[in-house]
Amino acid sequence: MTLTASAPRPVEQRLTNLLPFLANVAYTISLPLVLLLAWGLSSRFGWLPQQILPAPEVVWATIVELWRDGSLIEHTLVSLRRVAVGFSIGALSGLLAGAALRLLPVVRSFVWPVFTAVAQVNTLAWLPLLVLFVGIDEELKYVCIAWSTAIPVILATKRSIADVPLTLWNSVASSISHRCSGYQQLSCRPHCRLCSPAFAKDWPPRGRAW
Repeated sequence: MTLTASAPRPVEQRLTNLLPFLANVAYTISLPLVLLLAWGLSSRFGWLPQQILPAPEVVWATIVELWRDGSLIEHTLVSLRRVAVGFSIGALSGLLAGAALRLLPVVRSFVWPVFTAVAQVNTLAWLPLLVLFVGIDEELKYVCIAWSTAIPVILATKRSIADVPLTLWNSVASSISHRCSGYQQLSCRPHCRLCSPAFAKDWPPRGRAW
């Protein structure tokens, strides 16, 4: 007599697949719920002053009021514009600076020690000095966002370029050299005269337009 295991029924299979999903959802929302509970208890028992951490109901009432008069949308768009402009400037400058620090030894010798010293200090510590040069208007906000974005982008770009294998760099350099030499042979008259005198005769004389 042999025993055969029966196949799981569709309902049991669905429950088996649903349990891991519910567990992941519970783990995901557990931390926000704990923080919200700690926030409510702190405001209820006065662990922090209201000026530092207002009660959740006060924050919710303020959000509703700003939404009704349109201030919330206006202020959110202004903040998003600051973030977009500052992040774009910081990311682009950080990408170029990181590539230069890795690919150009002269730039790395002069700039890297200073950059390392500056990057160790938090952006907030530079605020008094930035206020003297930039002021306290919109420019300061853009500079702070760009500064905070550029430093990690510079480090990541420099590290990423360092991780590229040397054989790949040699292949890229060989391809660029081949393309540049082919372009010079087609577009530069002295190279054409050296490479093919017969082809150079067909070029127009100097001073004439194409």
